[in-house]
Amino acid sequence: MKKSFTMFALCAIMLAGIAQANVAPIIVDVQGQTMLLANAQGSWLVSAYDPDAAYLVYSTDWGDGTSAPAGSSPQLTHAYSAVGNYTAAFTVTDDQGASTVSLRNITVYVITEPDCPGFTKVKIWEPLSAGGYDVALSDVDHYNASEHYVGIRINSSQYESGFHKAYKWAPLLLTAPNGDQLKVEVCEVYHSVMASRSSAWLRFTVNDGASPPPQNLPPVITGVAGPAGLPQGEMGIWNISAYDPDGTYLSYSVQWGDEGSYRSAALSSAQIGSAASLQHAYSQPGNYTIIFTVKDSAGASTQATLTVNVIPTPSAPVLEYPPSPPVYACDDGTREGECSAAKPQMCVNRVLIGNAIQCGCPAGMVMVGKQCAALAVASSPGGAPAPAESGKAMEPATPLPEQPDKLDRILSLLEEIRDFLFGIFGK
Repeated sequence: MKKSFTMFALCAIMLAGIAQANVAPIIVDVQGQTMLLANAQGSWLVSAYDPDAAYLVYSTDWGDGTSAPAGSSPQLTHAYSAVGNYTAAFTVTDDQGASTVSLRNITVYVITEPDCPGFTKVKIWEPLSAGGYDVALSDVDHYNASEHYVGIRINSSQYESGFHKAYKWAPLLLTAPNGDQLKVEVCEVYHSVMASRSSAWLRFTVNDGASPPPQNLPPVITGVAGPAGLPQGEMGIWNISAYDPDGTYLSYSVQWGDEGSYRSAALSSAQIGSAASLQHAYSQPGNYTIIFTVKDSAGASTQATLTVNVIPTPSAPVLEYPPSPPVYACDDGTREGECSAAKPQMCVNRVLIGNAIQCGCPAGMVMVGKQCAALAVASSPGGAPAPAESGKAMEPATPLPEQPDKLDRILSLLEEIRDFLFGIFGK
């Protein structure tokens, strides 16, 4: 009985521990708008689960002073009345009171109507007609911030069907087979991340083919700027700005003035708009006249000119070095300070003198001082040269005095000294 009671107590303790270890719900994702038009209702879906498989309830603090009461539906809706940035807190709670919160940033904005008198606000996929003709605007495409155009799809039996572009500075012009012309002008464009809210302010006009079309006006060049002077071979940059009174496309071209010496076609710019930047380098110095041409889509053009002075590139300085010292030689061609082929001669001050110490002696001769002397050869009794003893080198013969007159003077001096001493000590 005691053992059974102990087992029961242990089981109760284990069950109590399990009951206390409740795990909070886990939010997997919150799907919904991050940008919302003011006073428009937004919708958010919370995906969550509870590891304990408990019952879940959902609530939200919208960040604008209002909140959604707890409920069993994970689908939550709300409308913000004021423009601003809000942080919504989505909370999921289980039946044990454990909860998890997920935050989402929401931007609320409004659309300000532009000042476009005479233009019509057209929403995406909104059909319309122009001038009584069967023209339908079936699609206002996205607003491209870099090119500022509206993509338009036109379904018409009179005009060319398909996708066309209308620019804020260049209207779309379509001509029907009977000569009628449809003109689509763009005043302003609004592009929303929600495609269904994109819109544009457009104006459609139709010129009856029976009436003469308006005269095309040439472009107007408002400015041309560039260097007045340029070093030879250096790249220069010229900027030109222009506009077209008819609001059509503009293209730019230039003649640099060096086409004769520097064979290059006139540079054309495919850039369409109100400005172009062109660059060029001149290979030859001189004064050049540059002609800039601006042309509209109807072929009308306007020109402007500038002059540029191309400065020659300075020549590199010529370095002058001192002349090399003259090379002297003796009569046999031996260079000054070098040994002649005829040993022991050496060229000194363009004169050959003996110098056996530096130049050596020819074969069969030995060095005596700075000179060379022949080897003395002893004769045998029969008159033939006596063979040298085995292993012993032949001794050179005693050389004759280099200067006999000096020896005589020495001998005479010694005799005088002898007579002097004999006169003193001989008695």
